[in-house]
Amino acid sequence: MQLNETVDLTTVAIFYAEDIAAGANTVTVSDSITGGTLRFAIFEYSGVATTASDDLVIGAISTSESATFTAGTDYVIQERVPATGTKLVVEDRRQATPGAVSANATLSVSRIWGAAMATFKRAP
Repeated sequence: MQLNETVDLTTVAIFYAEDIAAGANTVTVSDSITGGTLRFAIFEYSGVATTASDDLVIGAISTSESATFTAGTDYVIQERVPATGTKLVVEDRRQATPGAVSANATLSVSRIWGAAMATFKRAP
């Protein structure tokens, strides 16, 4: 899933791969954004989507200007890019019970922002 913000030339996206082979893996990242800046974070999870409950929820929130982000309720911020003057944060949580899902975070100042969210659950 990818969201391109035309106002500030920021793009936020979540891409994933399943059933990755054990051992070392290589991830190649390329940039085709004209006039924008590429910020990215790569995560590896194991044991996701193996049970009927305990879905993984990932949220990514980006801005073109730095801000202080506070994780949404029950979320843990796993990455801040860059670590100082953050413009991208990735947060996650496990949702143990079925129901509505949302990702949210609080920014310290008013900014133009974009967000993407993905959930991962066991196939029926």
